[in-house]
Amino acid sequence: MRCIGVRYAVSFRTWKVAQFARSRSMDEQKLLDRITVNPAIFGGTPIVRGRRIAVEHILGMLAAGDTLEEIVEFYPFLEKEDIQACLIYARRIVGRERVEPALVD
Repeated sequence: MRCIGVRYAVSFRTWKVAQFARSRSMDEQKLLDRITVNPAIFGGTPIVRGRRIAVEHILGMLAAGDTLEEIVEFYPFLEKEDIQACLIYARRIVGRERVEPALVD
């Protein structure tokens, strides 16, 4: 009887982890939709929401020690989710996952 309960607990936990991973993946994709590529802007470098601010620039600011609040203050058109999208994009690139930002004309 105890063995059945353990199996149920393990399978439930596995299900919850899988459910969380699917949810996170959908949330990440929604955030990644903020990263676009426009050949007319910065030669097709990934940019944030079609604006003239490159993902690379945001990552450089974070690497230099700028806080999220400082970046949003300096670029008021940016949102917290834009910066989060840049970090997700970078993580996927470093992890060698396939990332295809939306092509905007």
